[in-house]
Amino acid sequence: MLVQIGVIMACLGLQAQAGSFNDLPDELVAEIASNLSGKDIQALSSTKRTCLDAINENAALIKYKKAFPLVQKIEALMNKFGAPIALPGGGYINAIDTTQELWVTVMGNNPSMFKERKYCPDTYSEISVKGTLIGMCPDFPMDCVKAQSSGAKNSDEEYIAKLNGLYRDAGLDAKFRRATRAEYYFADTENGANPKRADDPDLGKYMPFLHISDKDPHDLTKPSPSGKEQPRSIADNAPNSLGFRRAGNWVWVEDMDGSTRGLVGGSWINNPERAASGYRHSDRPEYQWGHIGPARLVRTR
Repeated sequence: MLVQIGVIMACLGLQAQAGSFNDLPDELVAEIASNLSGKDIQALSSTKRTCLDAINENAALIKYKKAFPLVQKIEALMNKFGAPIALPGGGYINAIDTTQELWVTVMGNNPSMFKERKYCPDTYSEISVKGTLIGMCPDFPMDCVKAQSSGAKNSDEEYIAKLNGLYRDAGLDAKFRRATRAEYYFADTENGANPKRADDPDLGKYMPFLHISDKDPHDLTKPSPSGKEQPRSIADNAPNSLGFRRAGNWVWVEDMDGSTRGLVGGSWINNPERAASGYRHSDRPEYQWGHIGPARLVRTR
């Protein structure tokens, strides 16, 4: 309480000295706002309301200043391999699944199993988040993401909530959620015109599987960089006529029913039979594996 009272007094004094609260450094305003509690606000008299109003307004401005450039980067990453696809029921489904670079930009961490240089020697990069260097294979699909939080980190729920919060702070009227099974099927099959079949000889262009996943997608006689079975860059998976690309990981859907049929899309470690467009895979929502990633995002407005 002493800290909060001291901060309030500093606010009032600095406002008088500066002439305008807008002249105060952003960092100081952020510190003042973070130390105020509801009781502090109620305790102040109406003559001090100007300072409080300024604190609230500037705190929102600081959020905007931080969020807007971040959202611009997020938009660029979402559109890197193609524009979102309009859905018949309204909204837009992303052309690609969440990449490691997109996840790191939003979440500030990287729980992926495939984030080391050995998996992507030509594209490996690092990003500094709050002074910590985080390695990643930028265009690889994100993995090790569960559907539900259950008090733990790295879930779809946490990711989508963080994403929506950033857009809200940036003043943008946009909201994201998981794609439903029907929405994923629409984009994956070009509205049912070209569903993917397990016996399709060109299936490897769209998805890596166990029998080819240890090969370079451009040269099936060349071993993978790590010498092991592994996913590959989303850029190596060909888009369909709508621009939709599979990622190589199972992804969660909005209309999952517990652990029943909650995953779609096939994965790099599974057999081709499981990559047919109508195939649904079951796994517990709290599971985190190297072949399960976050849901395909749908923007509802």
